[in-house]
Amino acid sequence: MTATLTSKGQVTIPKAIRDLLDLASQDLLIFTVRKPKEVVMTSIKTDLMSLRGALKVKKYIPFKTARRQAEKLAGKQIAAEGL
Repeated sequence: MTATLTSKGQVTIPKAIRDLLDLASQDLLIFTVRKPKEVVMTSIKTDLMSLRGALKVKKYIPFKTARRQAEKLAGKQIAAEGL
């Protein structure tokens, strides 16, 4: 499969490759040089929901509760530092 480099240095990734890698608009692409003239491309989903389930938790905590706990802890840390 081929693609052409534009005068602006841009390349359109062929649809077959986008589909194979499940690429979507705004995905972050990482290019790693393996050896001269060989580059490996990997992608990172930027959609926050794609990370759902990535971390194992012992107990579900609603977002509002977690936020309140974080704010309380931050307040204690600020008070301890005397800011």
